[in-house]
Amino acid sequence: MVFIRSLIGGVILIVLILIGQWIRSDPWENSTVKVHRKLGSIESAMVDKLNEAESVDAQVTAISTAGSQLEKIGTEKLPQDYRESLLEMIKGLKGWSVALKRGDAEKADEYDDMRIDATRRLNEIMKAKGRY
Repeated sequence: MVFIRSLIGGVILIVLILIGQWIRSDPWENSTVKVHRKLGSIESAMVDKLNEAESVDAQVTAISTAGSQLEKIGTEKLPQDYRESLLEMIKGLKGWSVALKRGDAEKADEYDDMRIDATRRLNEIMKAKGRY
């Protein structure tokens, strides 16, 4: 009888712990914050590589790599405004890379500005949610 009571008590305790974690979990936190942290990490690595780059080809490679890494991020669970800004950032990175490769400095600046604006919006979204 003591064993059965202990077993029931243990099961109840486990269920209460799981319910507590489910209540505390925030789907927004689980998807968007993780993506934003990853985005920051990717962009930081890109900037480091750009600063170290000694040629346009090295810059193009750094930008392309960052764009490819961002494309691998699943956006289907992200809020629409965040997803749209992230996709615009990726578009800016791709355009920036192509313009640099072609030697079109004016277009490269336009795409870099697009990327910077998208990054600014992503940070504003995070601040508005109180997560950044």
